Amino acid sequence: MSFSPAWLETVRKKVVIVPDAEGDDEYARKLAAQLGWRGSVVRLPYDETKKDPADFLAQEAGSGGRDELARLLAPYM
Repeated sequence: MSFSPAWLETVRKKVVIVPDAEGDDEYARKLAAQLGWRGSVVRLPYDETKKDPADFLAQEAGSGGRDELARLLAPYM
């Protein structure tokens, strides 16, 4: 009975849900709520050239798409 769930806090993984530009935010929020503290929803700043997270990675080399995506998601990781 001496086990403390707090001991697992450093090994539990966070789950970041990133809906597409046309994604269902309501569904994403419900899913995150089921995950408790581990789940969060991130709405990326989509524009006319980006409609989902993969579009950030598909940008031309040197344009910083991968770095931009990493910067946007860093606070949630």
